[in-house]
Amino acid sequence: MTDKEYRQQKQRVRKLIKKWVRPLGLNWWRIDFAYERINKHEGQPTYAPMDVGGYFEVVMETRCDPYYLKAHITVYLQVTQDLDDDDLEQSFLHELMHVFLSPMKTKQKAGEEELVATKLAQAFMWSSKK
Repeated sequence: MTDKEYRQQKQRVRKLIKKWVRPLGLNWWRIDFAYERINKHEGQPTYAPMDVGGYFEVVMETRCDPYYLKAHITVYLQVTQDLDDDDLEQSFLHELMHVFLSPMKTKQKAGEEELVATKLAQAFMWSSKK
């Protein structure tokens, strides 16, 4: 990834931060964003129970401390450059949903958390397109 590609991908994500973080009421959280050029998870399994369609890559990952209202979202820009704007936005919203879901996080419910984060992200995408 060149420096120019890095800056372009980072700018795409920053537009989404501006579009979504405040309207979702997450300004009261301290959310730090980290931008990585290389996906450290490449070739590793995701939460998905099976590979449907041959494509599962970690685009972003979120760590939260719901007690102190802190979150850290890592964005893998190598992967974002392969996504169109809608897929990137949905991935971004999915990660923001993990912030809301973090107080209920358990290892046993990881699959359900991923499903709920995806469905909520889709709902917000759909409602913003109307």
